[in-house]
Amino acid sequence: MAEILTSTTPGDVTTPEGVRSCVLASPLTSAEASLLRTYAHFLAHHHLNVVRVCQLCQTDVDIAVRPEMIGSACACRLRTFQGPTPGSDLALSPLPVPSAILGLDGEVTPGRGVFSMAEAALLNAYKRRILRTFNWKEKAFCDDCFSANRKEGTSFAVTDDQIGLRCRCREQTFGGGAR
Repeated sequence: MAEILTSTTPGDVTTPEGVRSCVLASPLTSAEASLLRTYAHFLAHHHLNVVRVCQLCQTDVDIAVRPEMIGSACACRLRTFQGPTPGSDLALSPLPVPSAILGLDGEVTPGRGVFSMAEAALLNAYKRRILRTFNWKEKAFCDDCFSANRKEGTSFAVTDDQIGLRCRCREQTFGGGAR
């Protein structure tokens, strides 16, 4: 059985090149683990994938979300939470992912949708408590229209009072403070 981290301890991580290295290992709190689990659920619901980069070591951050464990790893830090995390009471927007509409002029207009208040609160909490605290940057990609060009991406902006997501096939927004 895996050791539950109770304090900062060294741990081993295998780099993408297959080299094992010793990095600083830190436990995730139950709240952080729950937030990561809920955010992963949000991404799947909205057909989004993200690439996270640690700003400290400039490497990709891998996230594992399993029923019994949640963890993140980059070249400089390993974070884990062992055990069940509280269930998500997130009210996901009932709208299906909007599909593109072909206009009379042949132009494709992205479908439109609105994020729920709960989703807006989740995105703001994730930005404040995960991205800023862990010093990560993130770039989103839409599973429905992404063409495997990492430079293409999806515009996804989260501020205290507005949220906007735009790609070739949809546009989803939220306006109004959600803290």
